[in-house]
Amino acid sequence: MKRENSSKIYAQALLALAKDQKIDLATELTKVQELINSNNHLEQLLFLDTFTVEEKGVVLMELLQKLSLPKTVVNFFNFLLNEKRLSLFPQIYLELMVLDDDEKGLIRGVVEGRESQVDPKVVRQMKDYLKKELGKNIELSFQQNHQITAGYRITVGDLQLDTSLDSQLDELRESILTN
Repeated sequence: MKRENSSKIYAQALLALAKDQKIDLATELTKVQELINSNNHLEQLLFLDTFTVEEKGVVLMELLQKLSLPKTVVNFFNFLLNEKRLSLFPQIYLELMVLDDDEKGLIRGVVEGRESQVDPKVVRQMKDYLKKELGKNIELSFQQNHQITAGYRITVGDLQLDTSLDSQLDELRESILTN
């Protein structure tokens, strides 16, 4: 919990700084996150305690320079590195993306279903319903889930709508057992 709180505070502070300087922070940090995600050795170097702060610093500053990131972003990474909190970056990134989406009036969610794809008409209906309920634009991605027999499970933020057959059968079983 402490880690999540720290990450959220860092994300809020960095977002406020970036807003003042008119930096598209989501785009800039996504470059770094994608680079880290694409290389296991880099991820290990940056987030494991096997390497010294100096060793991490040399590699990190070289990478940030090659990405041509704004000075504020480079200084932020330098701060995390020197405070030995670089391991918080993935969580800070997630918090920042949520805050950025919220500012843009957007909520991201996941639709799970058994099929390999979901019908675009069904997705449109889901988005329309969620937009009406939540009052924000919705961006949904699809994940195949073989544990779902039929139907869909939609997760958007803290909200989960489960219209799967499994869920309906569980509800039926509960109602029979309670009566």
